[in-house]
Amino acid sequence: MNGRYFDAVMNYKFFRDPVMAFIGKEEITAAEFDRALAPGRLIYPDEGVRAMMNLIDSHDTERFLTAVGGDVRKYRLAMLFSMTYVGAPTIYYGDEIAMEGRGDPDCRRPFYWKWPDEKNRVNTHEYVSRLAALRRAHPCLALGSFEMLLARDKVYAYRRYTRHEQVLVVMNAGGAEATIRLPLDSHITSVEDVLKRRSIPTKPVDGKCILTVKLPAHSGAVFVPSG
Repeated sequence: MNGRYFDAVMNYKFFRDPVMAFIGKEEITAAEFDRALAPGRLIYPDEGVRAMMNLIDSHDTERFLTAVGGDVRKYRLAMLFSMTYVGAPTIYYGDEIAMEGRGDPDCRRPFYWKWPDEKNRVNTHEYVSRLAALRRAHPCLALGSFEMLLARDKVYAYRRYTRHEQVLVVMNAGGAEATIRLPLDSHITSVEDVLKRRSIPTKPVDGKCILTVKLPAHSGAVFVPSG
């Protein structure tokens, strides 16, 4: 802090609160979600934005999974956003195994060491590990610029990019399957779905390449252009 503004903060206002409202509680649209996020990228220096503490859970908040009634799909979608959005994703102990907990002090309950015996927690641990590996593998997720590509109803899409690479993220925060069509640059003839490890071709239309994907309710996908 230099007397005029904070260099970085625990990002409740411009991260956790919008994520809870959009993904967790389904109270706002994708456009409202985008408007809630935007000030957090604009009122701080770029260096501070990249270091912003983006948290899903903390020592003095009800745990996300408990707040959303135990819906692991919403929890994993929130973690996907955390690992691909601007700022520093913060894993509070137990986030990686989808721990529950009501408000303080229950959110500080002991770590659940029996998690390897529960398939759902093992799957969550593997998913969060893949997201963390994805962030390490693509520097644009930590250092790159941000561009919103689509904010319609409950669908939100954006890209993170540098001069050397880009990553596309698509989220469906709604309760029904969604079909999303994204216009991409004409040279992007295919993309790699990095979480499912499959290639998806695009379709040329009017000088653009259209990526069409179907996302189940409360899910997301991450794509790397390969064409």
